[in-house]
Parts: sequence; C-alpha cells; structure tokens
Amino acid sequence: MPDPVAAEDVARIVQRWTAVLEELRRRSMRVHAIFSEARPHAFARGVLTLAFQPRHAGFHAEEAKKGHYADTLKEAVKTILGEDVRVDTTVLDEDEEDPGAPSRGATDPVAVEDDEVAVVEAEYAPPVDADEAAQTAADLLVTELDAEPVD
Repeated sequence: MPDPVAAEDVARIVQRWTAVLEELRRRSMRVHAIFSEARPHAFARGVLTLAFQPRHAGFHAEEAKKGHYADTLKEAVKTILGEDVRVDTTVLDEDEEDPGAPSRGATDPVAVEDDEVAVVEAEYAPPVDADEAAQTAADLLVTELDAEPVD
C-alpha cells in the first residue's frame, strides 16, 4: 500500500513544480533545460525522484543526478518548498503515464497570472535598442552556455 504521507508530499511538490522550474530558470538556463522535461514522481525519506520520458533517458535523466545540476535543483527546491532533498531519476515506460503531467484542462493559477503579467509588461515596455539587445544576448550566451565569442 502506498505511503499516504509520501503521496501527499509528492503532490505538494507537483503543485509547486512550475515555481521550482522558474527558480531554476532564474539561476541557470542550462540547468532549467535539463529539468524542464522532468516531473516529480516520488518523494520519500528526503529523496525526490524525477520522472523522464524515454526520449530523455540518455542525457537529461543522467545529467539531472550529477553535481551542478542536482545541487542547483536542491537549492531551488529549498527556496520554493523549504525542503532539503536528494535527487534521483527514473525513466518511464513508453506506456506509463507521467504522474506530474497536468490533467486535461488543469492550469497552474500562479503560472497563468505570471503569463498575464508578462504579456501586459511586454505591451507597455519601452522600445528595445537593437544593439543593446544583441549585446545582452551575446553576454547571456557567454555566461549561461560558456559560449566563445567569434569576431
């Protein structure tokens, strides 16, 4: 019989997963990219198990457990949920349902509100200077992806 406390804990993490992903995006786009394809699958004895679809088994699921990626996720979960976690991953079977996927028609009210705010802010934002935008993009490529500028 499944542990009802563990089921409640994973449900709480699923409910706030969007906020955890946003915190990851704020910290590092590279780390966010690894975890954006994951869904909370189980939480027991401090271990957060994330589920990946089979198409992400080779890279995402393996990298998610490693050093910087796992450490950044731990920090984000601590910030959003106040939980200290260890990270593990599992790969779902082809026919296995993703437990963290929203049900049809379900929406995260926080994400909807954030999207609405972003649209309004974009509509009223001052015009963007193209040179400044290009420099910002180049800076992000260097800092977030360790890209090397080419002259």
